[in-house]
Amino acid sequence: MGNKPSDLALRGHSKPVYACCCSKDGRFLVTASGDQSLKVWEIKSWSCVRSFAGHSSAIYCCNISGNDKYVISGALDGSMKVWLMESGVEVASIREHKEAVMAVCFSMDGKRALSASADKTVIVWTVTVEEDEKSIQLVKSHCLVGHKAAVNSVAVARDSQSAVSGSSDTTLKIWNLNSGKETRVLTGHSDPVLCCVVSPCGKFILSSSQDNTTRLWCWSTGKELKQLAGHSDAVRT
Repeated sequence: MGNKPSDLALRGHSKPVYACCCSKDGRFLVTASGDQSLKVWEIKSWSCVRSFAGHSSAIYCCNISGNDKYVISGALDGSMKVWLMESGVEVASIREHKEAVMAVCFSMDGKRALSASADKTVIVWTVTVEEDEKSIQLVKSHCLVGHKAAVNSVAVARDSQSAVSGSSDTTLKIWNLNSGKETRVLTGHSDPVLCCVVSPCGKFILSSSQDNTTRLWCWSTGKELKQLAGHSDAVRT
């Protein structure tokens, strides 16, 4: 057997791993765990090169900024933290959500961050980076209210001006990030939406659900274009 990714188990966390994300340059993988830590793995060697400690509850989500300099994480206790990717130093800590943070992401231009929560809201944060790039501030700009149950996923469009969220209320919603207003509701799933992503071209949305399906949507119209059915259980990512 060769030293291929398919042959490897990345061991280091002491509790379940709830999320992972890759750096844009393809060099690193970040994992978030119930053991209250994040770990950075070098993909070339598949070794753990860094561990971030500071959360006081299980970490449910993580995301890396477009320039690969920052990692944002969200936890069961409603807290969020931002870390320097290179050193693991914590540079920001916020606790605004009333329940667990289920998803976090940076916008492509790095000027915004979004957090989705079991408290049924999505918060839009304005990101300010200091000149030395070692200090960062997140200021709440909008609280997106409209979902009737936990918001499990959120993704920002490539233009950084709009976003889509997926909820346990079975819907997806598209939001204008400048106004904080809902612009469209996508309906079709019959059970909680667990994940949503925007295509690189910005024209399509993919969603996965506890109803065992993945669905393709048109961004501009909200129309369901395709339903991928075949799984016998929930599609989580």
